[in-house]
Amino acid sequence: MGLIKSKEEKKQAKEEQRQKKFNEFIDETDLQLLRDKDKDFTYNIKEYLENSQGYGLLSSIEGSEAEIAQLEATNALIEQNWVIIKLLNEINEKIDW
Repeated sequence: MGLIKSKEEKKQAKEEQRQKKFNEFIDETDLQLLRDKDKDFTYNIKEYLENSQGYGLLSSIEGSEAEIAQLEATNALIEQNWVIIKLLNEINEKIDW
């Protein structure tokens, strides 16, 4: 086994890492009962927020107290939205009986 990974091995390792992060996110936000396409959609939202807003990286962000407070408030709203998504899914399942 060589030290240099092929493109396919790198691609597979990257996909495995993404799947691991995806599973951790679904577990952390308690969204296991969502349909697969909804899980993917919520994960894509999470990734977008991380890339554009620094969501999840509050400990490494520097700024004034007001800026940090605003980021923390935004983070709380984001977390609240995951709960709302979960609850809406549960309501939807009960209606579909």
